Amino acid sequence: MIKRNESIAHENPFSSTEPDFSSTDKHLQHLDRLDNTFGHADSLFDEAQAIEKDVELSLILPIYNVKESLPAMIRTLINMPIDKEIILVDDGSTDGTAALAAELAKKHDVLSLLLHDRNHGKGAAFRTGLEASSGTVVVVLDDSVSCNSNDILMLIKPILANCCDVLYGSQDFLPESQSGCRVVRAISYVLTAFSNFCTGQNLSGFESSIKAFRRSSIEGIAIRQNRSGVEAELIAKLSYRGNNIYEMPLGSQDGVKKQGFWKTLRSAWFILRHTVSC
Repeated sequence: MIKRNESIAHENPFSSTEPDFSSTDKHLQHLDRLDNTFGHADSLFDEAQAIEKDVELSLILPIYNVKESLPAMIRTLINMPIDKEIILVDDGSTDGTAALAAELAKKHDVLSLLLHDRNHGKGAAFRTGLEASSGTVVVVLDDSVSCNSNDILMLIKPILANCCDVLYGSQDFLPESQSGCRVVRAISYVLTAFSNFCTGQNLSGFESSIKAFRRSSIEGIAIRQNRSGVEAELIAKLSYRGNNIYEMPLGSQDGVKKQGFWKTLRSAWFILRHTVSC
């Protein structure tokens, strides 16, 4: 199991030392702490916008064969009321996505496009986008989920308020948001519990469709996995560095991909492998 660095940089209002509460009570208390955090984060966010301060936000969007949904996603990101750069990484699309993305990049200065010669995987696309980004806050999105600007702003505000360094959006954070086949949920629960045991985290789900990082928390981490194994690799290496990963519920549920049996076994292997290697 990972031996985590105990010298966390700051107290996080999401954390709690109160024992033995029911699951529902814990969720309610967590939401109360989120409300308090947002009050402080909102004031800092509004102040930054009022003086036209550059928040230096980098949005990384790996894309693969999403020609039909790409314009809507880009429109949502461009209309966000915050200074940003949007980095599209086309991972070898074959349906014309790259050509469409190039047209959009010519029309919008905040857009930049990076191309892979073939499909390398989400880990490789994340690595390419991160290397090209310059923001002090980095948000990584999945092209399989409908973009919701409120979700993105919700994730970056606690980071801007210096409350935490890493935030994952969760579709399974609240009990009422959990859906789908019972077998799939059971597999996901076991996999997540295994990941939490190995890394010392307390996540509600193993994979996240929207992740936000302070650059200093992820800079210097060598991303080796090219495909979905990057999820386990990130959690393991962030944990080894002493970063607590905090979660917030997402409003967007569309397009969330569930893991199959064999992919779950592969993920378990990646968790064990990267935990031991750290």
